[in-house]
Amino acid sequence: MKSLHKSLLLGAAMVGMSLASCNDALDVTPDGRLPIDEAYQDPRGTAAAFKTCFNHLPRRGNRGVYFWMNARIPLSDEGYVNAAGFAIADCYEGRTTADNDWRWSIGHVGGFDAMYWERYWGQIRSINEFLQYLPDAAMTTESDRPVWEAEAKILRAFFMNELIKLHGPLPVVKEVFALDYDFATLGRGTYRRNAEAIIEDCEAALACPSLPWRWDSPTYKMRMNKAMACAIKAEAALFAASPLNNEGEDMWEWAYQVCKDSYEQLVSNGYELYTVVANPAVYGDNPYQELFALQQDLSTTPRDKETIFQFTGQGSNLSMFNAPASYADKGYWAGICPTQELVDAYDMISTGKSVLNLANPYNDEYHLVPNYNPGSGYDENNPYEGRDKRFYATVLYNGAQRAGKVCNIYTYDAEHKKGNRRRTDGADRINEGVKEYTATGYYRLKSLPMDSYGTDTGEEGDGGTKYYRLGGVMLDYAEAAIEAGHIEEGLKMINEIRHRAGFSSAVDLKTSDKEYARLLVRHERQVELAFEENRYFDQIRWCLPDEDIQDVKYSTGMSIQRWDVGTTNDLDHYTYTRIMLNQNEDEPNRPTRKCYVSKYKRYPIPINEASLFESITGEKWQNPGW
Repeated sequence: MKSLHKSLLLGAAMVGMSLASCNDALDVTPDGRLPIDEAYQDPRGTAAAFKTCFNHLPRRGNRGVYFWMNARIPLSDEGYVNAAGFAIADCYEGRTTADNDWRWSIGHVGGFDAMYWERYWGQIRSINEFLQYLPDAAMTTESDRPVWEAEAKILRAFFMNELIKLHGPLPVVKEVFALDYDFATLGRGTYRRNAEAIIEDCEAALACPSLPWRWDSPTYKMRMNKAMACAIKAEAALFAASPLNNEGEDMWEWAYQVCKDSYEQLVSNGYELYTVVANPAVYGDNPYQELFALQQDLSTTPRDKETIFQFTGQGSNLSMFNAPASYADKGYWAGICPTQELVDAYDMISTGKSVLNLANPYNDEYHLVPNYNPGSGYDENNPYEGRDKRFYATVLYNGAQRAGKVCNIYTYDAEHKKGNRRRTDGADRINEGVKEYTATGYYRLKSLPMDSYGTDTGEEGDGGTKYYRLGGVMLDYAEAAIEAGHIEEGLKMINEIRHRAGFSSAVDLKTSDKEYARLLVRHERQVELAFEENRYFDQIRWCLPDEDIQDVKYSTGMSIQRWDVGTTNDLDHYTYTRIMLNQNEDEPNRPTRKCYVSKYKRYPIPINEASLFESITGEKWQNPGW
C-alpha cells in the first residue's frame, strides 16, 4: 500500500474503492514502519515530512521533460530540435496519444521531469497530510511551525498551478479525504475556482509575519518565500482571465488587481530589475545576459534582486547540451535552437520599432515572406546589426563572437569557388538530421555562461533555471492592465523592461489603442521571456478553446551562403534565405509541428484516471481530442 500514499488523483480515488481491507495501511508513514500520528510526535518525523513537501519540484532546464531538454520550448514557435527523436518527434508528427506519450506517462527516468499528473497530485496529498498534522506536531524549534505552514501552502499552490496549466480545470483539494468521502460529488470545476484557491493559499502565506521575502543564505536554497507567493498568484490570475480559460467571463479587472498587488508588494520589499553588470569584461553593458548566465546568489546583500525562485540541484548541463557544432568535441548536441520567428521578434535599438508588422508579420502561411515594418531601420543584407540587446544575450548567429574566450560562430555554407580555391563551409552550418548541428541557422546562448560553453559543468556551471523573476511578474501585470483597459499603466511596465534592454526613453512605446497595446505586450513577452517556457503556455492560453494553435504550425530558419566577391581585399558577401523546418520531399510544405491542432492545448489525463472518474461522477473528465 506504499504506492497509495503518493497515488495520483487526490491520493485517494482508487484507494477509496478498496478500503475495506486496507484501512490501517493508510495511517502509516510511506515506508510502512510507523503510524503517521506517531511520526509527528517526534521532531525528526515532522522535519522529514516537511522535507517531502519539496519533492518533485520540476527541474526544467535540460531535465524537463525528456532527454536533456525542456521539450515545451521546441513545441512553441521559439525553438526547434534538429534530428528530434523519441517523443518530441512524435509531437512534431502529431502521432501522440493519451496512453503513450512521454509528456504525461513516462517515468522519472534518469532524473528527468515527467509523470506530472501522478507526481503533482501525490505532492498535494502529502502537503495536505502535513498541514493536517502540523498544528499538534512536535517541533525542535517552535518558531518554525508558522513558517513551515506558510511554505507548505505555497508549495500546494505551486503544484496546483502547474497541474491546471497543463490539464485545465481540476478539483480543489485542501484536505486528506476521509474513508467515506463521496467521490461522485467530485467535479472538475472551473479554472477561476482553481485560481482563487491558489491565491487563497498564497495570501495565507503572505500573512505569516515570520516568512521572509528573501532567504539570505545558500543554506535555504529552494525554500519558499513571500515573493514566490506573489509570483504564483499573479500567474494564476493571468491564466484564469485568458481566452482559453475564462469561459466567456471578463475577469481582466480582477486579474489586474491581483497582478498589480503582487508587483507592488515585490517592489516594496526589495525586488528590482537586474540593471548593473558585475563583470563588464565578459558581459559588456548587457545586464540581461549576465542575469541569466549566473546563478542566483542568496545573501544579505544579493547581487541579483530580480530572481524570485531558481532551481538549484542536480545539474541541467545546459552548456553541454546546447553547444554549437564547433564544440562537438566538448558538447553532445546542438539541443534546442532558436527559430527565425524568435530572431524576427527582436526590435531595432535605434528606432524602437519592430522589424515586422506585429498584426500581420508574414505575407504567407509558411513564414517565408516577411512583412517588414517601414522605418524600423532593419537591413535585410545585414540582419543582425542594431538589434535589441536581448538578441545578443539569447541567440548565437552567423559571425557572433563570445567574450571570455576566442570564439566565432559561423553558420554559413560556402557557395563559390575562386580559381582552384573553394571557401570552406562554416563549422556551425546547418546540417539537418545531425544532432550536433543546427537546423535553423542559430544556436542558443541565453542562460549559458560566456566562458564554459560546451563543458559538462552541470547546474552550478550555467545560469540554471529561473522559475520566477520580477521581470516576468511585471509582464503579467502589464498584460492584465492592458486587457483591463489600463493601457498607460501596462506600457509603463513594458518600457521599464525595455530600458534595461538598451532602448532609450525617446523610443518608449506609446498608444491608446487597446488592440495595438495587446500586440505590444504579447510581443514583449516573446522577447523578454524567451527560452523560459513561457512562450509555450502563452501561445496556448491566447487561443479560444476550440481554436488550433496556428502560430506553431510553421517555423523557419535562415540559410546563409558565403560568396567570395573576388576583390583585391578578398572580401566576402553573404546572402540570406529563409527556409521551412522539418520538411521532406514526400510531403512538400508540411507543417513544422503537427501538434498545432487544438487538442494539444491541454495535456490528456491518464486514460485509467479519466475512465475511473467518469464512471464515478458521470462527468466527462478527459480533455477534448484525447
